[in-house]
Amino acid sequence: WRGTDEGTKLKEGGSSGFEAKLAGYRNTNGSFKDRGGLTYLWSSKNSGDNASRRVLYDDNVKVYRDHTFNKRYGISVRCLKN
Repeated sequence: WRGTDEGTKLKEGGSSGFEAKLAGYRNTNGSFKDRGGLTYLWSSKNSGDNASRRVLYDDNVKVYRDHTFNKRYGISVRCLKN
């Protein structure tokens, strides 16, 4: 996910075919936040209570990553069918 506008390409309507929905996330207290504003996607890389995630924002063209996000949060995953 390199480049200058990869976030735009990965969101719904983008050119990549990924079609990420800006689903927001579930906070550790059970409340839901930022629906329509961003999406977090789990990565397969994890360590203890934390895992890596990728972040797409509604108002930004880039993809961000965070290597120390607590797994108690509820965030999106992408399932692939073989």
